[in-house]
Amino acid sequence: MAALFSGGPYDRPPYGLVCCTLGATLTSAAVEEYYANPGLYVRGQRAVCSYLDPDIVFTPFVFAFEAAAFGAELAPQKNSVPNVRKPPFRSARAALEHPDSDPGSDPFLRFLTDSSADCAEAFRGERIVAAPIVAPTDLPALLLGIEGWMEILLFRPEDAEGLFSKARRHFAALAEAYRSAGVSILVMPMMFANPRILDEESIRRLALPVLEAALRDCPLPVVLHHGGTAFAERIGLYTGLPNLAGFALGAQDSFSRARDITGPDTVLLGNISGPCFDVYTRDSLSSSLTALLEDRRNDRRWIFANGGAELPAWTPPDRLTLVRDILQGRLP
Repeated sequence: MAALFSGGPYDRPPYGLVCCTLGATLTSAAVEEYYANPGLYVRGQRAVCSYLDPDIVFTPFVFAFEAAAFGAELAPQKNSVPNVRKPPFRSARAALEHPDSDPGSDPFLRFLTDSSADCAEAFRGERIVAAPIVAPTDLPALLLGIEGWMEILLFRPEDAEGLFSKARRHFAALAEAYRSAGVSILVMPMMFANPRILDEESIRRLALPVLEAALRDCPLPVVLHHGGTAFAERIGLYTGLPNLAGFALGAQDSFSRARDITGPDTVLLGNISGPCFDVYTRDSLSSSLTALLEDRRNDRRWIFANGGAELPAWTPPDRLTLVRDILQGRLP
């Protein structure tokens, strides 16, 4: 992995699988306890590493907890991470008057940072530890709901700027907490800085200045994640942002197109859809992985990682070990 980031030679492309909840399955932990106890989480990730031997370990991918730090109501999911049932605020004023989040004291953020610290300690020097984080362009949507935030973003610029400022402070505090925990890199999905959500002019005017300000002072390198939408065609919008470690592409994106735009030195990750792993057959998955490896055989700055959200915790084991065996060259 270090060779890839330095541009040096390596014996095989590194890989990671976003399979946070799989750790609960492998250790027979109840999901609600797993996402409340850092010790259970790191035990689950140890089991994932023993099973699949990835080069990247992901800390909890639970963006709802960042909203819960402001009072959001959570909706538990069976065998998956909780979602936001109800945003915490009904107005921009209420959100702006609420105290900023505190990663040192809020129990939801403490779970995220303590789990990250345990993972960093467990895998230090062996694997990259990556922490997902909500983009400062996206946090207001978690706080107010998508429709409420879109109205503010497009028609109430003063409130939007206030909420962006609040989101940047939250991002800065949590990013610093992750740095202190020993995290290697941040992974930041983007929805409200994505051409499928906002037109390009609005992205340049509203979103990019927020991202530039947040990333300029970020204490860790950041991978920009496609956020579930097509990314490669407009990836050039983001290449000038500071402190970028690379881009995570989705299953619908073209690596070749992204490489043409970003140049040869940018790290690209992706891109078979993670949420679909439970329905792939071994043959279809093997065919897709083999084709992807062939397509990227001369790309020295490429990492395989599933696109989209995490793999379902109930994915058949032979699909998971197939990925490991193909990426590690165990299969012809």
